[in-house]
Amino acid sequence: MIKTFTISILACCLSTMATAQNFSLNELRGWPHIEAEGDLDKDGVSDLVIIAHPDNGQNIASAGEDDAESASVPVLSIFKGQRGAAYGLWRQYKAALPPEQGETQSIDYSLEITDRFTLKISFSYFFSAGSWWTPSYTYVYRYQNGDFYLIGEDSKGYARNTGKAEEDSYNYLTHKKQHLEYNMFDEGVKPREKWSNIPRKPLKKLGSFQMGD
Repeated sequence: MIKTFTISILACCLSTMATAQNFSLNELRGWPHIEAEGDLDKDGVSDLVIIAHPDNGQNIASAGEDDAESASVPVLSIFKGQRGAAYGLWRQYKAALPPEQGETQSIDYSLEITDRFTLKISFSYFFSAGSWWTPSYTYVYRYQNGDFYLIGEDSKGYARNTGKAEEDSYNYLTHKKQHLEYNMFDEGVKPREKWSNIPRKPLKKLGSFQMGD
């Protein structure tokens, strides 16, 4: 995984931000952001999810004096829909998503609330220097028992120079994993597929770990 920070310093920064005051919906929409609407808790009312990139200085983590090591930490917010009323803040996470680091790395995020009442959070990395590998991730969460739990996870990537590609798909409800290997540029390379079982463990809560890590 991608680790260019001094871990202890970054953890301290993220811990401080996680306990900071929550941002309002108007604040979040005033910064670069994406959002998705849909019903997450099966009550027939649309909820709202936003990923925003605050530029107020409080959400900048740094590993030291080198500005190239600074990172904009995105904020994930979930607002509950209320009949006849404005959205109310449901959850806000300031350390769940990976930060962008330096000028040579960018992260493209996307959000979807599906018709099966699940939240899909996807993001992909692009490196203009330092790496040919282009990884992307998708995390699927479901609301149950008063919180959001990870029920599925996909990771994939390919090398822009050779076309070598790999995909891993995890289903934490069926406890199955699919692994694929193929080549993006050469259809003559026979794809390889492998299925395996994954250990049965309690489902992870959204916010209990940093996605992509």
